[in-house]
Amino acid sequence: MRGKHGKHGTPVYQVWNHMLQRCTNPKNPGFKHYGGRGITVCERWLQFANFYADMGDPPPGLMIEREDNDKGYEPSNCVWADRITQNRNKGQPSKLTPEQIETILLSNESLAVLGRRYGVTKQAIWYHKKRKP
Repeated sequence: MRGKHGKHGTPVYQVWNHMLQRCTNPKNPGFKHYGGRGITVCERWLQFANFYADMGDPPPGLMIEREDNDKGYEPSNCVWADRITQNRNKGQPSKLTPEQIETILLSNESLAVLGRRYGVTKQAIWYHKKRKP
């Protein structure tokens, strides 16, 4: 298969390969956030040629983005997006209730401690502290 499409080793091939690994390989460090939580790659995109036909080459500085973070990788859910757009779509801050957010805003505990307590990343805690009125 290698070489048939002439794209092995290119940025678009790496995007495709990393996408597959995150969704299908339990040994991949990102699997728990993708395949481990049910994020899949549509059957069509299991073949690189089909993925490339649908997405083409990524414009400089853009990465693959799922518009709905709870849905898998498929043509109707994916676009090329910049890092800022991707970070807005992570959805982690919405996992906190208004009461939890209020407690976080009043707390002097570290981001890491608060993140572990509420089951979100340090970045999610920081997001809410930054937005504090």
